[in-house]
Parts: sequence; structure tokens; C-alpha cells
Amino acid sequence: MQDAVVNICRVSLRDHQRFGHPPPRTGNQLGRNVPGTTYACAPGGPNDYVFIYAQPQMWPALLGVLHKPELAEDPRFKTLEARWENRAALDAIVADWTRQRGKHEVMRLLGEAGVPCGACQDTGEVLADPHLKAREMIVDVDYPQRGTYQTVGCPVKLSASPVSGQSPTATRRAHRSPAG
Repeated sequence: MQDAVVNICRVSLRDHQRFGHPPPRTGNQLGRNVPGTTYACAPGGPNDYVFIYAQPQMWPALLGVLHKPELAEDPRFKTLEARWENRAALDAIVADWTRQRGKHEVMRLLGEAGVPCGACQDTGEVLADPHLKAREMIVDVDYPQRGTYQTVGCPVKLSASPVSGQSPTATRRAHRSPAG
């Protein structure tokens, strides 16, 4: 898991080397791209959020989904730099729209428009996610001392080296020599 997370941090690691110091913390904001953070959704519970990351080439598509084409000519939002400088105002506009919809609806609408968006799921939603189950990233494991439980599957999928539905510990034990 740590290997996968380090990969996610690659841009921050690059920027550390580029600028000679750790980048400042930005919370959920990803870089200087706006929108590029989490937004609250209906009905407003503790896990009702989406993460939206609309790169500059996706700006027109985002405005189409928001039904706000006039923002393309608004000087506060016309350029990437202007959107960054006026991010509080733009984030408020996006949040007004997302708060009226459930996170999966927001994700579907933006996804259909080609704008990256992901529903922020709690652990129960992750364990029940049909896509993750179909990809064998959430698997049922029969563990003799505990019974059947759900766990994370193997993220590496190699056609010539399939992984069984065993836990990593059970797999290591199965491949260990009798000497230990």
C-alpha cells in the first residue's frame, strides 16, 4: 500500500526537488488547478463528497454540465491563472451545484462529460463497491480461525501469473519452505 501511495505523491516529490523544499500543504486542493478539490454533495452527510479535477481543456465541458456557459467569458475565470486567483468564488459556484446532487450523480454527470470526478466513499461503500468486487480488489477470504471476511485483493494483475483469492499472509505461508 505504501508503494502505491508513494506513486500518488510523485508530483509533490518532483516539486520538492524542483524548488528545493517541501511544497506547502494544500489540504484537498490538488495543485493550482481549479476545480481541483473535494465538494460537498447532497444529502450533506459526513461522507457525501466528490473530488473534481477539471484540467484546463475540460473547462468548457465542466461549464456545460454546470449549465454556466457564461463563466467562460467571466474575467475572474477566463484563464487558469484567473481561476486560481478567484478560486474561492469558483469553488463556491461548483459547491452550490454539487450540494444539490448526490455524489454518484455528480460523478456520473461529470464523467459523461469527460471531467474527472470521483465519489469519496467510506469504508462500507468501498467494501460494497460492485466495480471493486468485479475487479477482484475487494475479495472474500475464508480464514479458518475467523470465518469469511472481506479484504483488499491484489492490485497487480498479470495474465500469466494470476493471484488466487488468498490473503497475502496466507499466500506467503503457502509458498514458504517447511524449514521456515
